[in-house]
Amino acid sequence: MKRFVALGFSFALALTSCNLMTDYDIEQSGNADCVISLSLAEPVKAFTKASAQDTNNYHLSITNVSGESVYSGAYGSKPEEIKVVAGTYEIVVVSDLDGAPAFSHPRYGDTQTVVVSNGEKTAVALVCKQINCGIRLTFLEKFTAKYPDGYIRISNGDGFLDYRYDETRYAFFSPGNTNFSLVSDGTVLPILSRVLEEGVQLRINLEASTNESQSTFTIAVDTTATYLTENLIVGGHYDGEDGSSAVKAYSVESAREHVGETVWIWGYIVAGYNSTSASSLSFNAPFASASSMAIASSATANDATKCMSVTLASGSQIRNEANLVDHPEVLGRKIFIKGTIVDSYLGLVGIKPVKEFEW
Repeated sequence: MKRFVALGFSFALALTSCNLMTDYDIEQSGNADCVISLSLAEPVKAFTKASAQDTNNYHLSITNVSGESVYSGAYGSKPEEIKVVAGTYEIVVVSDLDGAPAFSHPRYGDTQTVVVSNGEKTAVALVCKQINCGIRLTFLEKFTAKYPDGYIRISNGDGFLDYRYDETRYAFFSPGNTNFSLVSDGTVLPILSRVLEEGVQLRINLEASTNESQSTFTIAVDTTATYLTENLIVGGHYDGEDGSSAVKAYSVESAREHVGETVWIWGYIVAGYNSTSASSLSFNAPFASASSMAIASSATANDATKCMSVTLASGSQIRNEANLVDHPEVLGRKIFIKGTIVDSYLGLVGIKPVKEFEW
């Protein structure tokens, strides 16, 4: 979460989402130097799902526009005053620097860019939010009976954690593509992948079936974080995505590698269009065009680069059921689509035409 702030007046820095209060006073002197002084109020419980943290141990860094460090270290060890010249500075606060997968380890932070002007006091407000993702698995009776010696390996580019049947804690990972595999009887079986965004807590209920993998999706919103819940039924023959069927559909990210092919893709309906122009993509209702929509691998995606456009041909069943003009209630719903991947449709890698679809 990075914002740019150009200010020339007094201010207070509030890390409100972590229930922290921090004041930054950046004051200019006549010789074009300014003084940054920081104070931190007593912290309270940082997050409803986590214990209170000592914010003196948070890592603070201040760098100039050239990347030179003005301060880097523990918040509680900062100098009383930090002198800098007028210019642009990046201020970063994080609860810790270790982004490796770990249990019971939510991380909080924020990044802002501040312009300090000569002879004036300058102010900035930070909002410190959770910057990693939590995952909690629940193993239902049929699953543990079918795979008595199994466990789930969760992995991303930073490493992996093994989630065993008696585990009850949240496993925390950096945002991005996250893979889940069933390890049982010496074999590793991929069962799903998800693209997680910062601040999302994903809860998956695992059940066993004789059928191939299928999942349903529900969402609940907490005052401090977004919680996603999926019910995943793992069958005996599912061996990962290959685009051959709805239950083995490619994610949006994987589908981009199959331009020119007619395959199945899964995603969440996250955006619509207000015209036939690529620039009319919108993540917020109301929508004006019924002829197209966009899907992504995360139900909370709000970045066009993470989306794939989908044509909704006039008179087609998918247009009748899924266009956001007539059916705004499907925004955020999971859909499986079979179609041809094209390298550009409304400015994005897209699906055109659509052959089949399933909810």
